[in-house]
Amino acid sequence: MNKAFNWPKLGEDDLSRPKDLPANRGWKIFTADPIAAPAVIKYPKRNRQLTIEYSSEDSMAAYWGIWINTGGWCGHKHFALEPTTGRFDDLEPAVADHSVGRIPPLSKRSWT
Repeated sequence: MNKAFNWPKLGEDDLSRPKDLPANRGWKIFTADPIAAPAVIKYPKRNRQLTIEYSSEDSMAAYWGIWINTGGWCGHKHFALEPTTGRFDDLEPAVADHSVGRIPPLSKRSWT
């Protein structure tokens, strides 16, 4: 589904609080705009945070991808945040909306 929403609420679900989400489900979401700033994951009870940054020497656009799983995928529970060169989990829609990263033959791209 390609439907815009305002973070962190997706319907009744507050995606900023994974432990409070319904059990046995999964969410894969992608930012609509390319990465322009670091992402910060905060653990207030532990007084910790994780900052993730993305940069590309070749100016290859990337988007934040977030995968939250409360048991819907093989019973596992996890939270993942990563840069991705397309706004969908499937290549075909990313090609269709022109968000997919493209690398010409015999070329390379670098990012950190």
